[in-house]
Amino acid sequence: MLHVIAILAAAVLFGTTGTAQALGPEGTTPLAVGVMRMVIGGTALAVIAFSLAALSRRRAPDAIRPRLGIRSALLMLLSGVCLAVYQPLFFLGTARNGVAVSTVIALGSAPVLAGLIE
Repeated sequence: MLHVIAILAAAVLFGTTGTAQALGPEGTTPLAVGVMRMVIGGTALAVIAFSLAALSRRRAPDAIRPRLGIRSALLMLLSGVCLAVYQPLFFLGTARNGVAVSTVIALGSAPVLAGLIE
């Protein structure tokens, strides 16, 4: 049940960012909205991740932990760069094409691009 609530919360938050920019203060740039989204969202995700990691360490202190290899580090770096580029581009598309069109393109292209990458 908790997973369903988390997914619904993520969908609501993702679905309202374009609207927030469109209805936000005049003169707000797509870059500013994207940066604020990454700062707030990244901070929240970091807090949740570190809390869950601390809880996991308390529950199983002797568990074998995976080591961070070069491949994992490069994949995380690539993911971070892609997220950093996606944010301002999404909000630029929202400003130019409208909230509905941009959201449909972003949500519709994600499964196709994931399949191609896979």
